Amino acid sequence: PLFEPAFDLLWWLRRHWPWFAAGAVLLMALVTLVRKWRSRPVSAPVAVPVVVGPAHERFLKQLGEVEGLRLWQQGEHKAFHSRITDIVRGYLEERFKVPALERTTDDLLLELRTSPIAPDLQQQLANMLRLADLVKFAKAVPSATENERMLTGAREFIKATIPTNTEIHG
Repeated sequence: PLFEPAFDLLWWLRRHWPWFAAGAVLLMALVTLVRKWRSRPVSAPVAVPVVVGPAHERFLKQLGEVEGLRLWQQGEHKAFHSRITDIVRGYLEERFKVPALERTTDDLLLELRTSPIAPDLQQQLANMLRLADLVKFAKAVPSATENERMLTGAREFIKATIPTNTEIHG
């Protein structure tokens, strides 16, 4: 008869230990992943900015805020003209769907030639933007009249381009 030795657990474990080690490592990795996944911070929902009111009202309000800061009266001509042109460009983006903030003055004016803006308003806008460019880049110092005209011109431009009822509903 064949001799069958008795089952030896220690011998069997020494022979198969790599399989147990690999299984233990996989189990620990799985437990670690599950714990990290459960303890991850729950991101808060991103707040979507709520647009309140028509564009012309919001941008006219911003112009009023710039006027209240009295920047040019304090010698901050560059900041004054930058803020006004940023407001007007933001209005152009929202009202006429033109990427005005990313464009140079000349590129913007070229694009607006085919817009529904009246030619005299386009010329007024061009004058405002070019004056602001001189102040911002050539360090020109505008007179008090030019500064006041800049703010008044921005207001007039926005008021003159308020959408009509047919544009809103049509």
